[in-house]
Amino acid sequence: MGKHGKTIRFLGLEWSIAAFIVFILGIIGFIVGLLLIFFFSPIELDFLGVIISISGLITSLTAASRMQLET
Repeated sequence: MGKHGKTIRFLGLEWSIAAFIVFILGIIGFIVGLLLIFFFSPIELDFLGVIISISGLITSLTAASRMQLET
């Protein structure tokens, strides 16, 4: 157990449960955005997929970089 309470060991780091959940939700958002881009043809859904993909990627990378700074 680390200084932040319960932790999870993932990718060689000790993640707090909250940061791990944010990271996983970011990855899921990225995948959902890619699915919108690839499987739906209207251009509006493509733009929505790009926005969801980018925001999911930024969310997960932010969570990962915060974990790097805390350790």
